[in-house]
Amino acid sequence: MDQFNDRFNINPKNILITGGVLILALLAYWVFLAIDRSDKTEVEIVTAPANARVTIAGVTENKRPGVFYLKQGEYDISVSREDFKTIQIRLTVSGNKRLVETFPLEPDSARGEEIAQQRTEDYLRIEGIEGAKSNAEGIAFEKKNPIVKDLPIKNLLFSIGYRADPNDENKVIIEIDAPKGYKNAAIKELYRRGIDPFDLNITFREKSS
Repeated sequence: MDQFNDRFNINPKNILITGGVLILALLAYWVFLAIDRSDKTEVEIVTAPANARVTIAGVTENKRPGVFYLKQGEYDISVSREDFKTIQIRLTVSGNKRLVETFPLEPDSARGEEIAQQRTEDYLRIEGIEGAKSNAEGIAFEKKNPIVKDLPIKNLLFSIGYRADPNDENKVIIEIDAPKGYKNAAIKELYRRGIDPFDLNITFREKSS
């Protein structure tokens, strides 16, 4: 072994030193990344076709889709590809929750139609992502407004439904349709189901008998 080292001028100490320097360099790089991303939000951009190009105004231009780390604020994002219509949105980044934004591009030429057919898996991936997001949002909405699981309630005397609160996207307005004299019956039905009407934003509409 010593003859091999002497022949090729290999010094074991130099190997150890070089290895140590590389390890320290890698550690320094990961520390730098952790510090650089500490005040940023992870934003994944998924496109169909997957080889589209992404431009984030003031951040990056003509890059491949993937993960970007953005500070809180508003960003103009453009996704484009030859033979497809460009999609432009304004994205608001707030908090540290990871975001996934999808961009299914629409073909605008015969060549684009052909490419879209060839890249069906890219569009199916986006459908899966959006389906999962909708499901998660629905679950979160129900947790904040558990009453929606019981609605609508309809019978011959009254109906109880809900609509989104225009002043707060996380809340609902309960709508009770009942003829004169039957509003209390609707309130009693809520109590019967273990729902306290005083916790709700309720509007009454007179139902024709």
